[in-house]
Amino acid sequence: MRNFLLPALMLIVALTFFQRPAQAQQSTENAETNKPKTANSELREKAFAMLESLAGQLNTLQSAENRARIGANLAESLWPRDKTRARALFLLVQEDIRSHLTIPVFEDETERQTFLVFLKLRSDTLDRIIKYDAELAYSFFKATEVDLDNLPPYLFEEERKLDLRLSQKLAAQNPDVAVRLARRALERGFPEELLMILGRLGKKHQAQMQVLYKQIVQKLRNADLKEDEQARAFISGIARYYQPPIVDELVFRDFVGVVTATSAANGCDRKPAADDDDYLCQWASAVLSTVGKSDSAGRARQRTPEDDEDDRRGQHGRALEELEETAEEGSIDDILALLNKYPNLADDIYWRAMRKARNEGDVDRMRKIAEEYKGNPQLRYQMLEVVAHAQRQLSFDEEQLAQVQEQLAATPQLQQRVTLLLQAVYRAGASNPKTALKLLNQAEQLIETMKPGKQQSRDQLLLAMLYCLEKQERGFAMMESLVPKLNMLVDAAVRLDGYDTSYLREGEWNMSAAGHVGDLLTDLARFAEIFAWSDFDRAMNLAAQFERPEIRMMAQMKLAQGILAGPHKRQLIGRGY
Repeated sequence: MRNFLLPALMLIVALTFFQRPAQAQQSTENAETNKPKTANSELREKAFAMLESLAGQLNTLQSAENRARIGANLAESLWPRDKTRARALFLLVQEDIRSHLTIPVFEDETERQTFLVFLKLRSDTLDRIIKYDAELAYSFFKATEVDLDNLPPYLFEEERKLDLRLSQKLAAQNPDVAVRLARRALERGFPEELLMILGRLGKKHQAQMQVLYKQIVQKLRNADLKEDEQARAFISGIARYYQPPIVDELVFRDFVGVVTATSAANGCDRKPAADDDDYLCQWASAVLSTVGKSDSAGRARQRTPEDDEDDRRGQHGRALEELEETAEEGSIDDILALLNKYPNLADDIYWRAMRKARNEGDVDRMRKIAEEYKGNPQLRYQMLEVVAHAQRQLSFDEEQLAQVQEQLAATPQLQQRVTLLLQAVYRAGASNPKTALKLLNQAEQLIETMKPGKQQSRDQLLLAMLYCLEKQERGFAMMESLVPKLNMLVDAAVRLDGYDTSYLREGEWNMSAAGHVGDLLTDLARFAEIFAWSDFDRAMNLAAQFERPEIRMMAQMKLAQGILAGPHKRQLIGRGY
């Protein structure tokens, strides 16, 4: 039974109540809400006041993990408001993380787990800082470095990628630091991420891109291409995307020379072309064919129409990469702004903007994008169909209600019936609040018949959240009975610390704790924005009832961040296209 229960709950959590980034002030200014702007402004002021108060309480925490975790969240949330305070908080976080990054004896499970937690905190904090200050991010990275040579292999690879990720992020903001980090990675091999770093540097910082390209070619001269598969794959990527005039012609000749020298050393010029058994000759031939604009010595030859077509394909590929990068890191407006730069990619740009709007549950924006698009009639029709499908998903009529009731009648398992009802409630609430309320009451009656325990508690929490999403008083009434129960469960878990799982670290509740009680608190944090937007003051009063200070501070912080993230938007289940 357990195998079904957890996936059923996680389906609701993952597909409908997705966890937005804790810090989303960038989009908050544009968040649409039915409340007047003055009411929103007052809520934001209350949220900032709470975050500032929590920042003042940070030094009361005993656990370095909790100070670092809560401090990093607070710093990120306060940055738009008070950069000086945020910087100071990040520096405090840096010290707490650095003090716990001594490589442990990995046979000791407690030491190993603590070290892994702080490695993750380091990575997460770095991602937070990168958004705002490249120099501070690099300073944090250097101050919290670990000894890679003494890490076990499974951790070494993850840490190796950290400087590459930072280099990619900094390529546009601080190209000199990006090159330094890329050079560090180059000392340990030829990771494919270097290709993306070259591309990002090339957009605005040609000089730094040329410097990195030259250093790469110098390193390739000493590579054993016969044995180093990673180096061969890397060369193939360089050959495809980085040729003159994008890169310096003299350095490019050196690059081609690396391949021709390997080919000659392997006797490829003396072997028949049909020798399929020699992988190295096949590889060298493919690379030299790709760089066919130059002869084996790197001398330029007369261009052909095929060369122009290759260039167009390369430019198209780089444009698509920029589109995907923008879609991943930017807003819908950022995506659509690429129309001015790449008008030939209008179909891809509009479609990617449509997907972004759909992922954000913004049907109105989806419709606007589809209506603005004036290109391929068939694609426009498909886009309008996606909009119609999304609208159907967020609608709920009598026919759909009847279907739900039929499914319930055919479903004997109690937990499956509860899950079915909760999913239906979420959909119905978008367009049919009265039906949603009826389904909520029906779900509550079923949950009351469940055997007391972890599953009933989790479903009660989901139910309370859904009541609050529908602006129903019942949601907070349920939470007023659940919070004391959570306090008792936390107290019991503390007494059993080390038996079920390790709930404590340095005498305080471990926010990354596994176990059933930890799962309940994590779910509560996921739903914070819904409670906050239902009634912020009442939600704060409930959070203040948590007996352990660290849990109370985390709950209050999540509620404040929920306000800054903007009102909840119902998510669309399934892709629809």
